[in-house]
Amino acid sequence: MCRPGSHDSKLSPWRTYAHLAEVAGQHGLSAAPARRWAWPATSDAFILAGEVRMLRAGLRRESDGWPIALTAAGSLGVAPNVADISRTDGVPAPALDYVVAAVSPAAALLAFGVVMRQIRRHVAVLIDLV
Repeated sequence: MCRPGSHDSKLSPWRTYAHLAEVAGQHGLSAAPARRWAWPATSDAFILAGEVRMLRAGLRRESDGWPIALTAAGSLGVAPNVADISRTDGVPAPALDYVVAAVSPAAALLAFGVVMRQIRRHVAVLIDLV
């Protein structure tokens, strides 16, 4: 399996997802392959729920703290990628390995937020036309 800090996984959301499934298997879900592969989606579900609630609140012109809390909870899914960076020779891993491990999931989170913002703007224009 490719580690998040390796060259093969710099911009690969699939490898990040596969790595999180591997981490889940090493920490309590080894006997449950379906749950192990579903586990990484839980952080995505929090992000999706938060972004949809942000869309709803924005369209209603309401203030809602839940979307931020849900999205922040989902963004914690970056932590296992970063925490698993290690070297077998006992020497600390270079700082860039940690950055590389965090880039793909962080970029996906930010890109999804941008897409949702564009959707909100588009829908808001359509609502104003009605």
